[in-house]
Parts: sequence; structure tokens; C-alpha cells
Amino acid sequence: PLALPIEEAALDSFEPVARLLELAQRLRVALALPLLLREGGHYLNEFHVFSREGLRLGAYRKICPTPGELEAGVLRGSFEQPLIPWEGLQIGGALCFDSHFEEVFARQAERGANLFLMPSLWPGGRQLEWFALRYGAPIVLAYPAWSRILDRTGHLLADAVERGEARLA
Repeated sequence: PLALPIEEAALDSFEPVARLLELAQRLRVALALPLLLREGGHYLNEFHVFSREGLRLGAYRKICPTPGELEAGVLRGSFEQPLIPWEGLQIGGALCFDSHFEEVFARQAERGANLFLMPSLWPGGRQLEWFALRYGAPIVLAYPAWSRILDRTGHLLADAVERGEARLA
């Protein structure tokens, strides 16, 4: 569960993260930014990808919200949402609870995803290793206590634990 109720955590625009976006652009850093956005009386649980030049390249919307999110008005993303092109890659995604559903990865892989980004408030489980192997695409998991990068065979390339130590496998 979120620390704040959805209605308090949701943003109405990108304005609250404008300084972060400006800094990433100035430093020429590509950025994947998870956001909970308010749209009318509903909410969008998404991550947005920005190029090194600060251009918004696309977004991934959570396909499988939790029952609590659905009750609160979070809208489902489509299995057919566009992949996000970035520097020769086709980025697919998953957000938190999406990782319980192989179809989320399978359908994007069928359309050419060759990298999966997964911002999450849970560590993703061992199935991520299987999804990377089965669909031949690396998975980058951004989880506060244990972020990790899996190669296309599901092997750990690097991880970082809660206190910030990064390790190469």
C-alpha cells in the first residue's frame, strides 16, 4: 500500500517533477520516471521515459492494477499500448503487480520489446529471471530495497541494496 492515499499521492501534472526533468536534461541523462497521475476522476499508474535531450519518448501504463488500486479508480493500461523507442531499443514495461502476470511480458515481447523496465514497490520475485530468459530481453528492476539488472538469460548483472551499495555480479 502507498504511504499516502491515492488521492493525496497523485499529481495533476508534471510540474512537481519539473526540476528533476530539467536536471536530467542538463546532465544529459535519460530518465524513466514512475508517476501516479490524476486524470478527471481516475488515476494513471505509469512510468514515462525521457531522452537525454529531455524529450518525453513515451509511457507505460500499469496493465494489472491491484484490487485496491481498481477500487480507488486506477485505470488499466492496454496490452496493446505502444512500446517506447529509445536509442535503438524497444522498451516494454511492468509496474509492481504486473510482474505476477506472464502475459504482460509475453504480449510486449511478441511486439518486439527487447528491454523491460520495471519500477516497483516490491522486489519482483524469481519469475523475473524466467521472463528475461523466456523472452530474451534484459529486465531492469528499480525497487527501493534491492534494485537489479538481469541479462537476457535471467542472470544478475548488477544490483544495489537499500543502503546504496552497488555490486556487479
